[in-house]
Amino acid sequence: MDNADNPQKYEKVINECAMYNLRRLSRLTTNNLNHKLAATGMRCTQYSILLAAGARPGSTMTVLSEYLGMDISTLTRSTENLEHLGFIRFEFGTHREKYVYLTEDGDKKIDEAEPIWQQEQQNFIDAFGQDAWEACLKAIAKYN
Repeated sequence: MDNADNPQKYEKVINECAMYNLRRLSRLTTNNLNHKLAATGMRCTQYSILLAAGARPGSTMTVLSEYLGMDISTLTRSTENLEHLGFIRFEFGTHREKYVYLTEDGDKKIDEAEPIWQQEQQNFIDAFGQDAWEACLKAIAKYN
């Protein structure tokens, strides 16, 4: 029997699968925000890193990667680019630790992107529903 003979089997899993649907939602929201943020020369991953560096000044790369839920190697590549652009700076500690700080230019870049993020956030909430979004945030906090 060819797998194509039973598509309902796969559709059922896809329709109910938390991982599949959350990843799909993530891709959709990421693509929408990246499209809008293009006017600033940034992508949403960079925006998130700048926000995290501002929210957790002086964090090590390990702490920042955990805070962002991001792989350390991806964070390393992204922060090196942001440092090159002058949006973050590093301080080095003992044992090869890197501490991350948002620069004044990074703060200005966040300010430039914030109205775009605000609009996209509102579009998302309008589509998703405020109550559903708040319930989702509570569930994420509980799951984490």
